Amino acid sequence: VKAEGEKISYHWEIDNGVEVGDTFTISMPEDVKFASSAFSSMKNASGEEIATGKVSDDGKTLTITFVKGGNKGAEGNVSFWFKWDGDNTTGKDQERTIKIGSESTIVKRSGTGPVPVLLPIKK
Repeated sequence: VKAEGEKISYHWEIDNGVEVGDTFTISMPEDVKFASSAFSSMKNASGEEIATGKVSDDGKTLTITFVKGGNKGAEGNVSFWFKWDGDNTTGKDQERTIKIGSESTIVKRSGTGPVPVLLPIKK
C-alpha cells in the first residue's frame, strides 16, 4: 500500500483463487473517506474484469466483489482517491492509518489549515 498525496495505490495478488461473489472490504479511518463513489474494476493479466467495487453512501467503505471465479495467481494494481471529512481545526498535524488486508499506510495532513476565529458582532 502506498500513499501519494491523496491517492492510495495497492498491489493485489490472488494466491489460491476466488469464487464468484467473494468480497473484501476496505474501510476508512476516522476523518477520512473515499473521494468518489466511482471505482475502476480489477482486471486480470488478460484484461478481463474479475471484480467490481462499490463505495458505501457515507463514503467510508469500499466493497469489492469478484465477478469471475478462479484467478489463481492473478495480480495487479488498483488506485483510489481519498479525502478528509472536514477542515483540520485543531492546529496540530494529523495522521490516520489506512489498512488494506495485512498492509497499511499512514496519511497525514497539516495542522496549519483554517482555524476558527471569533469576530465581534456589532449591534
